[in-house]
Amino acid sequence: MSNPLQCYAYGRGSDWQAICVDLDVAVHGTSFDEVKDSLRTSVELFLSAVADLSLEDQREVLSRTTPQYIRVKLALLARLPWTSPGWARSEGFSLSLPQPAQV
Repeated sequence: MSNPLQCYAYGRGSDWQAICVDLDVAVHGTSFDEVKDSLRTSVELFLSAVADLSLEDQREVLSRTTPQYIRVKLALLARLPWTSPGWARSEGFSLSLPQPAQV
């Protein structure tokens, strides 16, 4: 069973960004669906690369996460009901991958 990874996407119009705060992996795209799919692919590639490292290096790489203040900011933004068209839309989501890193 895999643990879901906490992720956030935010953007407006055709300017979107998404980040997996548990791994500090981020992507940019033109829509929510695009960045969500791109982030899943990037996280899978990241974890595949990490799997090729020694156990000590895996622990070191996987212990680096997004700074706490950014995690809190994104979590708060995802919960606020933005109604003005001038504000960016923000959404939190989880990624569940079939084979998590072995650490």
